[in-house]
Amino acid sequence: MQFFTLNESDVIEMHDAIIGSHELQGLAADKSLAGVLARLQNRLDYGFITDVFQYAACAGVFIAKGHCFNDANKRTAAAAVHLILCVHELSPQFENTDLGKWIVQTVEGSLSDEALADLLRQSCS
Repeated sequence: MQFFTLNESDVIEMHDAIIGSHELQGLAADKSLAGVLARLQNRLDYGFITDVFQYAACAGVFIAKGHCFNDANKRTAAAAVHLILCVHELSPQFENTDLGKWIVQTVEGSLSDEALADLLRQSCS
């Protein structure tokens, strides 16, 4: 299956649209957004991602945990997940705060990327 894949400018554009003017702006000096996205691409290249739900979940987890921005990493991750699903013509149906909670749970380690993919799959069925 062919996926819409995120690039650095997509993620930065989402981040910049989300972050408030009172928050710490920009990319974190010691992190690599390119590295985070390369990790995601490697999962695709090596066949570890087989559907759009796994791709969206991994993108969300990697962006949130990669902490490439000074602020709004989890919000950017949630926006990326939502964008990926919508670009693939899926209509997730979840409560307004569910996706954010799931992203936080993945960062905390109480929800795996596989479990997040399952929740996304259920939200689109």
